Amino acid sequence: MPTQATLSPPRESTHDRVSPIDRILNRAELETLKEPGWVVDEVIPASSYTLLSGRKGSYKSFAALSLALSVAHGVPWCGYGVGNPGPVLYVAAEGAYGIRKRIQAWEHHYGVTFSSLGHHEVQYPTGKTASREKFTFDPHSVQVVPNRVDMFAGTDLDDLTVCANEYSLIVFDTLRRISGRAEQNSNTDMGVVVDNIETLKEEMAPGGSVLVLAHTGKLEGADTRGASCIEDDADCIWYAERGEDNHFTLINEKMKDSHDGAELSLYARWVAGDFGDSLVVEPANATESPAEQVSKQQAKLIAVLRESFSHNGATATQLQECSGLSKSTVYNALNVLLNRGLIKNIGTAKRAHYMLTGEHPL
Repeated sequence: MPTQATLSPPRESTHDRVSPIDRILNRAELETLKEPGWVVDEVIPASSYTLLSGRKGSYKSFAALSLALSVAHGVPWCGYGVGNPGPVLYVAAEGAYGIRKRIQAWEHHYGVTFSSLGHHEVQYPTGKTASREKFTFDPHSVQVVPNRVDMFAGTDLDDLTVCANEYSLIVFDTLRRISGRAEQNSNTDMGVVVDNIETLKEEMAPGGSVLVLAHTGKLEGADTRGASCIEDDADCIWYAERGEDNHFTLINEKMKDSHDGAELSLYARWVAGDFGDSLVVEPANATESPAEQVSKQQAKLIAVLRESFSHNGATATQLQECSGLSKSTVYNALNVLLNRGLIKNIGTAKRAHYMLTGEHPL
């Protein structure tokens, strides 16, 4: 039975309400709608509620964290480009133990390290329940909530919407741990949780998506545990299935506005360093060093620097104007290229001026 004592209605979006009459589109206006695009090409659609389900030990958390890090740093994920790079919020509702080591292993393996290109403070509106009035926001990182939140009842959703517009991707690990006292098999209760996830998605940065991890039944190929609305309302569904010798497969069951049925063959590789050791995710047939992969956005900046600024270098503003990329995309790409030694700053920290090194692969 639904837990009526704790049931609360989905929160309304903080956007100004627009009448359905004002939202009606005629045939010509339909042609002006933009394609939704991707957060990660062919894997996570933009503006989506994406579900990643699997049994315990199927490497779904490692896959989700590697997706989050690729989006935050703007680097390809297992050969798939990042279409909407930007900051990521990872809600480690099952606990944050081990995440730091996993991030260090990923950075070590992929040749990317966190290097802030600036930060700003996010102010909480009056009346929010958070104990601190503001927090420092780093725009090129994965930020972690180290414990569970309640997307069924209470004020957690209200608090998360304060900073949701800062993120390109929000990850919930796992659905069960963010559902509070909701009855998992009740479409009434879990419908509230899913609706609240959708409300949070609407408050995110343009094109931002929510990735939710969930458990399947004990049998291989079983559906996601719980109410049918969990899968019915998802825009995209992936299942993680573990194979032999650290191999696993992500199988696409649903892709709302594109072809479904894709299967991604992946490998969880042990990586060791000063941090200890942990697993990182890479393509099962990887032959190229991950540090040598370059995204489309990074390649575009390299081309602009080579063709237009080969002698004197360029500022980030000049690169944005010449490339046609958004400001956040330019800064994410510059951050990665600096970390890889593909470009150098010949200016100062406050007045950066970027120039190619001799180490670019294009």
